[in-house]
Amino acid sequence: MKRLTTGNGAASRPDPNLPNPKPAGEGVDARRLSGRSAIVTGATSGIGLGLARAFAAEGADVLLQGPACGAIDRVCAELRALHGVRVVHAPIDLRSPERIHALAELARERFGKIDIVVNNAGVGRLATAHDPRDGAVAIEVLAAAFHLIRAVVPEMKLRRWGRIINVAAAQCFDASPCRAAYLAARHGMIGLSRAVELDGAAFGVTARTLCFDDELAPPADELFALAVHLAAGDAAHHLTHH
Repeated sequence: MKRLTTGNGAASRPDPNLPNPKPAGEGVDARRLSGRSAIVTGATSGIGLGLARAFAAEGADVLLQGPACGAIDRVCAELRALHGVRVVHAPIDLRSPERIHALAELARERFGKIDIVVNNAGVGRLATAHDPRDGAVAIEVLAAAFHLIRAVVPEMKLRRWGRIINVAAAQCFDASPCRAAYLAARHGMIGLSRAVELDGAAFGVTARTLCFDDELAPPADELFALAVHLAAGDAAHHLTHH
């Protein structure tokens, strides 16, 4: 992958020389996210589905938000069977705060709690800054992330543990033509992460920005490994800012 970074601090990558955790014995699950539950938005394809798969493989229960598609029921069943975790698909529209809060309530109902939120949903349509069709895209994407964070952070603070991962793009730092709304939304994720982490630091809640290069497909497994690392890591490790 040409570029892969995390925002807000010096989060190190997992050591590729270390073996993946394995169950330590009968009845013991040593996977890095065992006992955790996650919401991943935009998770029925692409980056979001890859992140959901990575979390499930590490033992997390996962709610996949995204439009219904022909294969999603099969994917959910496959993840349940392969990893022994709870997997739920929620085709809930994120364009209203009420629906976003309903998404959080569904996760609580199915999993009992919410430990991790990945704000990945977005629109990558090509349009200039003057295109009236794209006027609301940046606002909608950022608002969805903001309202979902607001719906889950209070309980994370009470439990003194929570992980927010906002997905952005490496193009935020270079820009490109006909991507004004897309880049505004993704760049806004960086500022949102910084503010949320500063507010949550004293309560064990971290907020990180995962930047990927959307010109490369498929995304490298390194992206998903880094997301798991951010979700599983200790809060103290993530609270160094640049």
